[in-house]
Amino acid sequence: MQTERDEMRIMVDHAPLGIALLDKNRRVLRCNPTFREIYGWNEEDIVGRTPPLPESQRESWAGLIEHLQSGKSFVNIETLRARKDGSRFYARISGSPIFSHSAVLIGLVGFIARTDDGRHSDLLELKNLESLVQSSSEFMCVAQLDGRTFFLNDAGKDMIGLSDEAEINDMPLERFFDYEDQDRIKEILRLLPLQRIGLSSQTIHLKQFQTGGRIAVSCSFHVISDPLTQEPSSLACVAKSSGPDDAWGQEDRCDEEVFRAFFHNAPIAIVLVDTAGGPFESNALFQEMLGYEVEELRQMRFGQLVHPEDSPAGRKLFLSLMEGKIGRYQVNKRLVSRNGEVLFTKMTVALMRDREGKPSYAISMVERVAQGSMR
Repeated sequence: MQTERDEMRIMVDHAPLGIALLDKNRRVLRCNPTFREIYGWNEEDIVGRTPPLPESQRESWAGLIEHLQSGKSFVNIETLRARKDGSRFYARISGSPIFSHSAVLIGLVGFIARTDDGRHSDLLELKNLESLVQSSSEFMCVAQLDGRTFFLNDAGKDMIGLSDEAEINDMPLERFFDYEDQDRIKEILRLLPLQRIGLSSQTIHLKQFQTGGRIAVSCSFHVISDPLTQEPSSLACVAKSSGPDDAWGQEDRCDEEVFRAFFHNAPIAIVLVDTAGGPFESNALFQEMLGYEVEELRQMRFGQLVHPEDSPAGRKLFLSLMEGKIGRYQVNKRLVSRNGEVLFTKMTVALMRDREGKPSYAISMVERVAQGSMR
């Protein structure tokens, strides 16, 4: 099974609700595409800024901060929020605190969903470089689909000791890495356009061109899609040093906190399903929705939870996913709870692959919808 960081990235990128990592003053440190769309911010403005807060909500926000400082989360708080242009909208917000090693509140993982029209964004994949920039720390490069590099940020140049633009342009991306890792990188780049979902590599080394040394990093690789055609247009690589981050402690610790907060506290039902169709992990909301305990679900097949009339079509999509023919899908599906109640849902399902690129399991996010919205 891949790491918690891999799971977190897949779920956050595909989540049909806004998710952000904020400091305790509401300054956005990272966020997903749905969060940006809800607030109406563009890619240049959102990271490092504080979304406007209606005057009437400032006192209640101060109360929520006190709640977080006590180590408690808050879930589905009805509130009023403001977009960048000043227009207001009703929303449900949830949050889970993040503490430093010295037990000081340093921020929170926040979730937001609009409630005025009941719809969520269907923008579920990377469309530009913004989401990569916000997740990068030291090294970021972008390459053509054939792997030829055409951009390396200044921090990346400094990191590997390479500044000649002529040398960087058209260099195969794998050559930035240690010789022993190059075949692995080439295989990742080959798989990316086929599955269109990011891949991560935790133990890998960049070259240091000036000294001949190696730099230990964790890497993530992403497909950039054309915003009009939705077809893959380029590839991107983000590398983070394995060393600690002064502000947030170790990067791995921060990502682990984000993943756990998302999985256990997100106001959406989540279930992980293995290649045989077994729901081997789920959060409390999914368990409450269906009326089963996690151990009971582990003894079942997901198909047992699906309405018989929806089972054949759902099975076909799941098999296509597990065969690697598709990377993700969204479908309306009826589920049947333990007490026999028919639940109308919208499911967003994404494929997770192992280190060799083979299908490993599926992440499914499940929303209750009105019966009339099923089509």
